[in-house]
Amino acid sequence: NKLPYHNSCSLIRASYEIISEGQTFEDLGCKAANENILSDMFKGGRNEGASWCIRTRKYDLDTNKSFPRSTEKKMLAAMGPLLNLFEGPVDLKDPHIKFFVFGGLKERGFLLVKELAKGPQTSTFDPNTRICITNTPLHPISSFVLCNVAKIGDFANVLDPFAGSCSTLLAAARIANNSTTVGIDIAFHKDIECNDVLADFTKRGLSTHTKPIMIGGDSFSKETRDEARGAIGGCGFDVIVTDPPYGEREGFDMTNGPPLIQLLAAMSEDRRAGTPLLKVGGRLVAFIPDQKKGLGFEADEMNLEKGMPSECQINDAGLELSLVCEQPLNSSFSRWLALFTCVK
Repeated sequence: NKLPYHNSCSLIRASYEIISEGQTFEDLGCKAANENILSDMFKGGRNEGASWCIRTRKYDLDTNKSFPRSTEKKMLAAMGPLLNLFEGPVDLKDPHIKFFVFGGLKERGFLLVKELAKGPQTSTFDPNTRICITNTPLHPISSFVLCNVAKIGDFANVLDPFAGSCSTLLAAARIANNSTTVGIDIAFHKDIECNDVLADFTKRGLSTHTKPIMIGGDSFSKETRDEARGAIGGCGFDVIVTDPPYGEREGFDMTNGPPLIQLLAAMSEDRRAGTPLLKVGGRLVAFIPDQKKGLGFEADEMNLEKGMPSECQINDAGLELSLVCEQPLNSSFSRWLALFTCVK
């Protein structure tokens, strides 16, 4: 039942069903044929007309690559009695069903597997493939992780209050292609060209419905937040995902505290006014920077305690802290992923 979600999870490359296991290629084919495990591919089976292909993967020292062509030919010859029973045509480019032979697995011999689902190709969202790029673009895997932790589902209304080049909203649209995405950024229509952002969505075949509604303004302004709510019919959002500005390096005004703390203050204001930014049960997922002390660059100003809202601030915003975990980036800098759930 969980397979439909595998193609949305950045941490899953692919999911497979093990068909047979053996010490030789002959073993794989014989076991699969004798046990009729792949009878659906045979004449009269439900997949008799499905196109298919079979590939190899050799795993060694945490890497994987195809076997040499000579080994692949031996595999095809050894498994010929099984493969010749398949009724459908071979399609090496875009088959309906993909099979793999895995080798190099410690103490496992060879595995014949069928691919069930693939994770998102996050490389197609890399900054070097983007039309709109900011000075500090968010890595696509990080964008997908934010959205995965937020559990973005069908027809979700998603907000990024510090959208930048809309990396998080690209991931949200890829995960739920019927979602509505809204981005706020003070640089829209100024340093960030909105048409370039839209072109990034079009380039990846994302539906018109999921293209972001981009609002140029300050997310700490109630007028701007009202405009964002108005874009989805005046209600609160299901999900807020964001990688806030990291402070003075990006010219952000820290006078009233780090951006996440200011965002929660704004959410508290909206809650008191009866116009919540996040629905009860909704999730706010954000990165929080942590500059390790004693290593320069405003170290005392950038530690986690400075960036994390207090228990009182979290409560005032109607939230509950559900998860905090660290991602070390280098010897002097790390960031924390924080998940807040709206409880009131």
